[in-house]
Formats: sequence, C-alpha cells, structure tokens
Amino acid sequence: MVGLVFNIFGEELYYRGFLMPKMRAVFGSWDWVANGILFTLKHVYQRWLFPGILVGGLGFAFAFGPLGILPLAMIFHWIGNFLFQMVFLIMAAFGLA
Repeated sequence: MVGLVFNIFGEELYYRGFLMPKMRAVFGSWDWVANGILFTLKHVYQRWLFPGILVGGLGFAFAFGPLGILPLAMIFHWIGNFLFQMVFLIMAAFGLA
C-alpha cells in the first residue's frame, strides 16, 4: 500500500500533474515525449530496465498529455509495476533470477 501511494501516486502527480504543464511551455505538443524521457532518466539506478521504463514512461505521459487523463496514467503505472513484479516473482520461483 505504501508503494502504491508513494511510488505511483507520487510519481504521477509530480511528473504528470506538476512537471508536464511546465514542460508544455518549453516543448509544446512534444511535452509528453520529453516527460517520458525525463521519467526514464530519473530511474538511473535501474539502467538495465531503461527500454521498458521508456515505453512505460511514454505511455504514462501520453495518457496525461494528449489524452488529459491523470487517473489513466496512474492505472497504466500500476499495471506496469504489477506485471514487472509478477514476471520477477515467476523467474525467482523457477530459479532464474
């Protein structure tokens, strides 16, 4: 529950709700792309996951940017985190992680 609140809600409120409107003034209609890249770079401690984080970050930013739906970005973020954790748990169960 703590991870849900601080990780997903916190990141989405900060990156989409706070930063993205400011980025719109600089990047215009490409603000969602810049925001997704910035979100990926924030995860520097998980460099091996950059491709997946980039796809997710762009998806989260698109949900808020062009679509304008912050709760949808939060749902996408939760689904991505959940699926990653399930894959990791399955790999660990079979001794692959």
